[in-house]
Amino acid sequence: MLLYSIALEFTMLFAFWLALAVWQRDRSSPGRITFIALCLSAICWCLGSILHARGLGSEWVADRIRILGMLGCGPLWLGVAGHAARNELARRVPWFPLILLAPCAGLYGLLYSDRWSGLFIATVPGGANQLGSLFWVFNVYIYAIVATGCGLMIHSALRNRGHGPWIRRLLVGCAPLAPMIGNVLFLMGDRGNDPELTPILLVITMIAVRGELISGTFFQVLPVSQHDLMQQLPIGVVLTDTAGVVIGVNPAAERRIGVIEAHAIGRNLESVVADSGPEVRLEISPILAGGREAGQLVLIDPPSKNSRS
Repeated sequence: MLLYSIALEFTMLFAFWLALAVWQRDRSSPGRITFIALCLSAICWCLGSILHARGLGSEWVADRIRILGMLGCGPLWLGVAGHAARNELARRVPWFPLILLAPCAGLYGLLYSDRWSGLFIATVPGGANQLGSLFWVFNVYIYAIVATGCGLMIHSALRNRGHGPWIRRLLVGCAPLAPMIGNVLFLMGDRGNDPELTPILLVITMIAVRGELISGTFFQVLPVSQHDLMQQLPIGVVLTDTAGVVIGVNPAAERRIGVIEAHAIGRNLESVVADSGPEVRLEISPILAGGREAGQLVLIDPPSKNSRS
């Protein structure tokens, strides 16, 4: 269990680093808050498992910290997947994971009732927890949510074949199945003695999904967010992902193309500038991160070479 707890501690550190890096990205980046919330859920899951593995504190407290993180991961993952897949519902209703979290909140409340906690999960000191009928209903619910998120990302990758590394996106869409399979194997095995690898596999998957949601490398933590830098530029700047979907617009670009950032994010670049007139000039350059294209930098009416010389 010592190696297992050390692995959980490193996993919790990675989740914290992911949350910190994404927190400093553009405030308007789709899915930013949802991804940070998913990181915090993974941290809770790992923390509860660490307390249990190392015997720190009571098992009752460790279980409730662990279950708090476990309950939030499924709905939040679907929110992240929806934004990564550029789903229209996720763009228009970014708070929809809260609806999916409502049943989870009710189940979590049962844990504090001595009379009803057995319907969900009852802590058994020194042994495997007793799983009630509502736990299995909850598991089916979460598995369906995870599969839906994978389906959204796989469909997005297949729909955008020929636009960027779609095969890599396809593999990233399948990656969340790994923690789900790991959870199934854990429940089928000796839960009292076998280590639960689900939170570790989840954070590894989040590292891959982060690249589809927000550009930049894993170790890239900015002292100043790129959104704050963009706001200060006098020239119009639009950021898109590799498929040409808008992920950021600065005020100068808003004034020139006549579309505010909130209405432009999630739409294709061509549709955003279509109503601006043929006189709008675009200069598109790839943004490289870690040796691969992570997005596109679009300058609106850039200065001519003659004027710059």
